[in-house]
Amino acid sequence: MNFKLVTVLSLSLLLTKTLLPNPHTQNLKLGLENFGPKVINKLSINKKTKIGLITNYTGIDQQKRRNIDLLIKRHLNLVTIFVPEHGLEGKILAAKNVPNSIDAKSKIKVLSLYKDFKFKPIEEKLDVLIFDIQDCGMRHYTYISTLYRILEYAAKNNKTIIVLDRPNPIGGNMEGPLVEKELISFISIAPIPVRHGMTVGELAKFFNNNVLTEKANLHIVKMSNYKRAPYKILTPLSPNIPNTKACYGYSFLGLLGEVSPFKIGVGTNKPFQSIYIPNFNKWYNLNNILVKQGITSTVNNGLQITKIDINKLHSIQTFLDILDFFKSKNIEFNFAKTFDKAIGTILFKKYLLGEISKKELTENINTNLKIFYSKAKNYFLYTPGPKLLTIH
Repeated sequence: MNFKLVTVLSLSLLLTKTLLPNPHTQNLKLGLENFGPKVINKLSINKKTKIGLITNYTGIDQQKRRNIDLLIKRHLNLVTIFVPEHGLEGKILAAKNVPNSIDAKSKIKVLSLYKDFKFKPIEEKLDVLIFDIQDCGMRHYTYISTLYRILEYAAKNNKTIIVLDRPNPIGGNMEGPLVEKELISFISIAPIPVRHGMTVGELAKFFNNNVLTEKANLHIVKMSNYKRAPYKILTPLSPNIPNTKACYGYSFLGLLGEVSPFKIGVGTNKPFQSIYIPNFNKWYNLNNILVKQGITSTVNNGLQITKIDINKLHSIQTFLDILDFFKSKNIEFNFAKTFDKAIGTILFKKYLLGEISKKELTENINTNLKIFYSKAKNYFLYTPGPKLLTIH
């Protein structure tokens, strides 16, 4: 066997090992898998109950069976399917309108909740809403924004909402700034940390009890044997998060993509798996910095990420370290219009522009993060709770 082949095989084994489900999740049962006759009867759902399902192609069980088909098999009256950004099949690019359609298999109407980069309200006469979508673990990913708006709708319209809980694929680290009131938007829907470390069920409870002005009639169908460990996603989350590795990379490169001249692989076959700036040739020094955060990469036309230890990765610290590195190299930053909303605070930009000190930045973020944790811990559904990570 030649050296080149050995190298390829070794890299393949390394990546495979990295992306295997954590042993603590091997006996996991998803909320969908726990949504059986006992739970359905307890919630007083019968054949006449008109149900709206908020989902997309991530709404499957661990045997890859769709929630749509499973609910129909359980003789539930599924009237309407509602879909978030990227559509039912997840093929529509970010920030693109999602049209209404018909599910080819069930023939049930599919109504879009996403238009013009914002939530489109539900206008259907339904009794119960069921939310079952796989989140990515980052606040600026809009599936949890859809969850928030659904809760808000359910509260105002006296509808029962059921959340079928799913794992946080990037584990239980909680870090980064909360959203300042002036920056609330559909990409930062509520004052939670940018990497929240929580499940959709826990977020739903927190939103309902701490953020919404009116409480919804909310029920969480919990998972079984969930230990808040990293989780290999069952299917792509969207066109640019096709696998678990991209999901890990998104946890810090999703924010870096809001700053030019950085390119982070979006539009290629390896999104959120590289860092590139034209005419820059000092990548080895950055590589050494990233190793400390559990990131292994190769220098090849920029940095190509080959492995991420998501348990070790401090996403927001890594994001800050990358920006500090390039700032020291006199790289000029240009920020997207959505940057402040995505990161949730104006302080990051102020620091990078030299308007405030790093101490002011870190003290503000860390203080607010600790205050949030003290509130959120009342709504954790699983042990251990998220691990709090501060920046320095």
